[in-house]
Amino acid sequence: MAATTIASAGTARRRAPSVEGRLTGLLIAAAVVSAISALLYGYDTGIISGALLQIRGDFHTGSGWEQIIASSILTGAVIGALSCSRLSERWGRRRTILLVSAVFVVGALACSVAPSKWTLSVCRVVLGFAVGGGPRPCRCTSPSWPPRGAAGSWS
Repeated sequence: MAATTIASAGTARRRAPSVEGRLTGLLIAAAVVSAISALLYGYDTGIISGALLQIRGDFHTGSGWEQIIASSILTGAVIGALSCSRLSERWGRRRTILLVSAVFVVGALACSVAPSKWTLSVCRVVLGFAVGGGPRPCRCTSPSWPPRGAAGSWS
């Protein structure tokens, strides 16, 4: 696999060597993880609109509490986005993704068994940490996994 040189208009450019089997299992796994991260981000911020009907009946909330419960995930998302950037620089993206995944599971389980509107709101802040912290390390990881020479050549 020798690199070839292309000369046009007096300038020489170096072409990347051809890569056989551009789609590897690791690349597909990275794309799937990145897509799931983006899907969960949108799903968790939007799902509350349908859930508020049941929350109103189960927790006897008024419109003020519904607004607090709905917006608490966004509060956690801001905290997660700000802190996970620093965590991924300090711990590395892989460990940060594992932490965010664990927080996501814990937050989702805690929301599902929350006994009161206070607890539900706090659990949604925890879940919001994962929602806000997940997209940055996942999206930064996926471009770093293509095979050598294939990065940037998806056309």
